[in-house]
Amino acid sequence: MVDRTTSQTSPDRAGRRNQSKVLVIIVAVFAIAALIYAFAGSLRPKLKVGDTAPTFKVTTRNGLQIDSAMLRGSPVVINFFASWCKPCQEEAADLEAIWQDYRDQGVIFLGITYEDTEKNIVAFIEQHGLSFHIADDRDGIARKFGVTGVPETYVIGRQGTLLHKKLGAIDPATVRATLDSALSR
Repeated sequence: MVDRTTSQTSPDRAGRRNQSKVLVIIVAVFAIAALIYAFAGSLRPKLKVGDTAPTFKVTTRNGLQIDSAMLRGSPVVINFFASWCKPCQEEAADLEAIWQDYRDQGVIFLGITYEDTEKNIVAFIEQHGLSFHIADDRDGIARKFGVTGVPETYVIGRQGTLLHKKLGAIDPATVRATLDSALSR
């Protein structure tokens, strides 16, 4: 004769044990993923004002090849942005206005697209009437700068030193003041 209570509870216990094991595995996988993410983030450079900006080479959307070495002697504004980013949309007009005001003074603007599609970037550029140089982040410029999200804006002085770093939407007055200071040096 078979003891039905034992045969009925054993599968339940085994099922609960299996569920517990699966839960432990899931928690362990998430914990490992969090550690990997945290460690990978610590490998990104932590650029601070006063640091030398990273070197890079990029080809703009209109085919101009830019090497950061050739930018020495000019103040440079680099803005990492994406079409899907609401603060990027909000600051686009300000960036274009600043570019228009400073372009004849030797300031160089470079927009770097970040995790976006060709179609959306083209629409974004047209919608906001952006006329400064724009390139895609195909060569990992964002990683060199330690970009963690968009928008991020960097103002680099004539000698290649980081003068201003802004995570999030720019404050136009601060960018203008930084550029005025860079141009007077």
